[in-house]
Amino acid sequence: MRFFGQSTLLLTLILVLVACSTSPTSASIVESSITANGETPTTQESEIQDQIGLTSTMTTIATTEIATTPESTEPELITGREANAMPTLTIQVGNQTFTAELYDNASTRAWLNTLPQTLTMSDLHRNEKFYDFPQALPSSSERVGRIETGDLMLYGSRTLVLFYESFGTQYSYTRLGRITDTRGLAEALGSGSVTVTFSISNP
Repeated sequence: MRFFGQSTLLLTLILVLVACSTSPTSASIVESSITANGETPTTQESEIQDQIGLTSTMTTIATTEIATTPESTEPELITGREANAMPTLTIQVGNQTFTAELYDNASTRAWLNTLPQTLTMSDLHRNEKFYDFPQALPSSSERVGRIETGDLMLYGSRTLVLFYESFGTQYSYTRLGRITDTRGLAEALGSGSVTVTFSISNP
């Protein structure tokens, strides 16, 4: 019986040693849990330290991204007259003067390069005056749907049209400008051919 008891004790000791040797990370876990003052932190303290470390890392990454992100070079959106920087057009008919606001497009800019001009414009349908340029201008025609008194448009790429009546239309035009105050326009243009001078008011 004595020999049996010693054998049992020896077997138990061997099992304990084997159990310890199958946990290679136990020593490292215990060692990493020792704090600077030699004390072992609790589970809650370890979690708090991990959270602090994670927060610090995220803050560092965010700061780096902000520092390395280039500033936007997109120009500021400008609206109104400052956006197109187009001059005011003066239209002289006899002893009457009218002013027109211009659309900012390639057709208008090409035409402005030829001003001032004094043109003899013919009447058509008793609602418009037109003139055919000797050379074509750039065009971007669209169906305007309706013509308003004072509209200044390009038909095709060579015909300048000044309308003195309002009406619906299915034709396509390139918009050049519009007279701002059309009072007396129809009377000044009359029913036949008329001489009209176009010039820039504020180049």
